[in-house]
Amino acid sequence: MLRLALIGIAAFACTVHFALAANINVPADYPTIQSAIDAAFDGDTVIVSPGIYFENIDFLGKAITVRSTDPLDWDIVAQTIIDGMQADSCVKFITGEGRNSIIRGLTITNGRHNTGMADGGGISCDGSSPQISNNIIRNNEAFTYGGGISAIWGGAALIKDNIISANVADFGGAVLAMYGGDTEVIGNVFEGNIGISYGTVTAWSAHITVANNTFSGNAAFLGDGVYCSQSSATITG
Repeated sequence: MLRLALIGIAAFACTVHFALAANINVPADYPTIQSAIDAAFDGDTVIVSPGIYFENIDFLGKAITVRSTDPLDWDIVAQTIIDGMQADSCVKFITGEGRNSIIRGLTITNGRHNTGMADGGGISCDGSSPQISNNIIRNNEAFTYGGGISAIWGGAALIKDNIISANVADFGGAVLAMYGGDTEVIGNVFEGNIGISYGTVTAWSAHITVANNTFSGNAAFLGDGVYCSQSSATITG
């Protein structure tokens, strides 16, 4: 941390703190992703080396980036894995996170959420607006809402350039946007997701933008691709 002390006339003193954003490396600096998040400050980046991390992580409201060593290299993304052990959602944004809370370039798998409105087997967003980009989100399950990702109770998550495959939920096999907010689903590939009742991508009492995605081999009782109820949607490309 850089500290600049300014001392004025008549014993007046003012101290201004300039916090420099830090890179925190897992496992070199901290053994787990969650311990690195716990230590991070807003603006920091947690860089995760390839490996399998058996964790269920929570961003804790922090405006930080958690990413692989190279989010644009799909081989690296495939080798940098958060395995939720079917114990809970793999990743949680449940403390009002905004667009400066970013998860990028990881494989998110084996998450399972059995209870609660903000299910999200892979990623749970409750009243939050994170960026979720360049990830592989696969083989996650939610009992009710959002097998891959849930976006509940407002918020405006940006879900961009991910591969989202083989996730299962009753509502929204891959992505669920529910109860307000303005979720953006852009440039993703959806493959082999199952919405038992509704949709690979489901909007329920919400607004959703679905643009430039690819859908292949998904299934649902209603809306194999996109299902909207009591919602407004912009669907393009």
